[in-house]
Amino acid sequence: VGIKCDGTGCVENFSETKFSLTDKRIFNDLLRSRDVIFLHESKVANEFKNELESIGYRYPTGGLWILPLWNSRELLGALILDFGKKRYYLNTHQHTLLNFLARQVSIALEHSGLYNREKRTSKEMKLLQRASVEMLRIANMNEDAFWLTVLTITTASFGLEFNRALLFL
Repeated sequence: VGIKCDGTGCVENFSETKFSLTDKRIFNDLLRSRDVIFLHESKVANEFKNELESIGYRYPTGGLWILPLWNSRELLGALILDFGKKRYYLNTHQHTLLNFLARQVSIALEHSGLYNREKRTSKEMKLLQRASVEMLRIANMNEDAFWLTVLTITTASFGLEFNRALLFL
């Protein structure tokens, strides 16, 4: 997980911190909820505070809000919000808005991932189509050259990178 901190009171170089979410047992357990969670400092176990502080996040005296970011099947990450030293409790409407925000961020992340996969697949399909046209052109000119091309594609470093290919006709 990469971290980004914005606003007053951010730790210098905080955005360069990387950690595995699975290593943070309590944090990971809290994120299993699909709802926004408020944790007041007095209600938080020292172990959880230590988990957050181990990644450079100073636990705020006013508590924090954790917004789990889920797609339909998996946890994508979390957004953590706090008011620093100020103790501020959200009303029901604000709590609902945070849940809505978490869902919208999750949807945006999921769409971004789908878009990137679609873009990559489209690129691969164009490459395969070009290769198919070229192989057909070669096959029309010379069948031996076609089979040599097939063997080259399967063994070359720019192709499938098999160590050996045998052709039996």
